Amino acid sequence: MPFVPRSPSQSRSHATGLPCGATAVSEGRAAHVQSGEDPAEVDCFVWPPKLWHTCKPIPVSNPGNARDVTGRRRTSDVEWAVFAQSLGVRLRQLRQEAGLSQEEVASRANLSRFIYRQYESGESRRGEPMNPALRSIIAISQVFEVSIDTLLPHPFPDLRSR
Repeated sequence: MPFVPRSPSQSRSHATGLPCGATAVSEGRAAHVQSGEDPAEVDCFVWPPKLWHTCKPIPVSNPGNARDVTGRRRTSDVEWAVFAQSLGVRLRQLRQEAGLSQEEVASRANLSRFIYRQYESGESRRGEPMNPALRSIIAISQVFEVSIDTLLPHPFPDLRSR
């Protein structure tokens, strides 16, 4: 099938007709949109109105770099997911030791029951690891009357590789 460019409002893959992974376009530039594993494989291009008539996409700058960054991101994401699950287990242990319900902890920490329940599960949405705000962590540590260092599981994940 020949390449048929589409307008920004029609952000669909020219090859498959499926919705593209993103429609991020900076003003005055075309952006490539990838939905596959291979960063060198571009499913479609999205043009802002000023460049739509030229139909000249900007190619991927260096696909090798994209693969390396993806690999590092996956490693730190796995470490973060393990850390988030461990924090959820720690929150549950502290709550049970204190003899409190999830609702009581949430109320005392000024959080919704739903959010606190997600913290104990270690997830935020659809299998994504939680990333609680520092304010929430401090409030929860004050409810349990423990230091933040006692609240957080050790060792901390190495996030510098992001």
